[in-house]
Amino acid sequence: MSDEDEFHFYDTRQSFSDGVASPELKVRYLNYGNEACKFGDSLAADKTNEDLLSSAKRRSKLPEPVEKERSVSLWSMIKDNVGKDLTRVCLPVYFNEPLSSLQKCFEELEYSYLLDRAYECGLTGNGLMRILYVAAFAVSGYASTDSRPCKPFNPLLGETYEADYPEKGIRFFSEKVSHHPMAMACHCEGKGWKFWGDSNLKSKFWGQSIQVDPSGILTLEFDDGETFQWSKVHILHQRHSYYYSFP
Repeated sequence: MSDEDEFHFYDTRQSFSDGVASPELKVRYLNYGNEACKFGDSLAADKTNEDLLSSAKRRSKLPEPVEKERSVSLWSMIKDNVGKDLTRVCLPVYFNEPLSSLQKCFEELEYSYLLDRAYECGLTGNGLMRILYVAAFAVSGYASTDSRPCKPFNPLLGETYEADYPEKGIRFFSEKVSHHPMAMACHCEGKGWKFWGDSNLKSKFWGQSIQVDPSGILTLEFDDGETFQWSKVHILHQRHSYYYSFP
């Protein structure tokens, strides 16, 4: 492969473009080598992007597993890994839920309407209510962890995930930016605010307790310039007790 035929890669933009695609753009060209592939005539009679997005069906739950889980003792697999980082322990595939960690990041924005209300409160000069809504949003990400003991799949380095919710007015992008240690970065834009951050998770099993230490800083910036930052809490589960601490 010559230098002219090599693929070129560019850094992602710091912000989203004005739209996913322009409906007025009827003809596009894909250049590959010396050939040009023209398409658009067949798409002119197709639906516009707004129609396609409005017809997209959102799932409300994860798909049911095709095969039943095998009766395997989890203790037999992790007993030799006491004191080690469980995120690096190889487990059977049925210990994972059918989601990528990049998709899991988007669950932090499930209650994004709280940020919409926080932005409106700031416009009216009610700073106290803005702080309350931001605090409620900061803890809302833990709501999706109830009764979900399985972990998501580890994405490939450079793998990305994009989500567009016009009905909520948000657009989301996440990418795995480091493999060792594993780290993911995300960026989201909403109505009057921007949210971004990086995340990494370490978990250790101590025989009678499990320690979960997330790292990374989450940043929220409103269009009026006010900025909030916070980190995830550290959790220690020992028998029937939970202990929380801030980094």
